[in-house]
Amino acid sequence: EKLSAERNVHKRFRNLVVSATGTVKTIISAFDFKRLYDTKPNANFLFIAHSEEILNHAQRAYRGVLKNNDFGELCVG
Repeated sequence: EKLSAERNVHKRFRNLVVSATGTVKTIISAFDFKRLYDTKPNANFLFIAHSEEILNHAQRAYRGVLKNNDFGELCVG
């Protein structure tokens, strides 16, 4: 809801989620992306992380939220 208000009321389209480790930032971003993905199935983005483990976790989270087991591809190394 807060992200929707930032976009719709304040016309701010670049937002940063800041929170401690393990406090569901990835899930928040996945649900936010789902709003766009539901209206634009060809939408894409770049998720950058410093470890492959985080990328794997994020990919599983996005696939779960989007209900699409083929979503996302990893580029590591």
